[in-house]
Amino acid sequence: REVCLSLAEMMLHLSLSLPRTEARALAEEALTSGRALKKFEEWITRQGAVSLALPEASYTESVYAERSGYACAIDTEAIGNLSVTLGGGRRQKTDEIDHTAGIILHFTLGDYIEKGAPMATLYTSARPEALTAVKQELPSLVRLDEQKSSEMPPLIYKIVTGEDV
Repeated sequence: REVCLSLAEMMLHLSLSLPRTEARALAEEALTSGRALKKFEEWITRQGAVSLALPEASYTESVYAERSGYACAIDTEAIGNLSVTLGGGRRQKTDEIDHTAGIILHFTLGDYIEKGAPMATLYTSARPEALTAVKQELPSLVRLDEQKSSEMPPLIYKIVTGEDV
């Protein structure tokens, strides 16, 4: 949400010459009112889409936290590779992509996760046999600490403008 709003803010600022605070308010209003979704639906329809409904996975599996703690680090590359294992990407050019496959994490960095709470949901239609291995590996890719890190990385490090170049 924050990245999308920041990008929209900058696009409105640059294209309409609005002050950034006004551009941000306009972007937030478009998102919360549903205008942004309606515009997205219009774009997709004009590109030939019949429906915005995504296909549903035939198999889903929840992944639960093995212990409690604050999410202080996530190995996102390894989680991306697990998504490929479920069919959500290609290892080779000839591999088929399962458009229902993927992983949804139910937390962000800094969140406290209780032992036994759902951490993620796995989705696949093409590779149900992969669910068990992915379910076992995923918790090890999230570092849970007893205390929240005071050095959480910022979501956006810097916005580069013409003055910075």
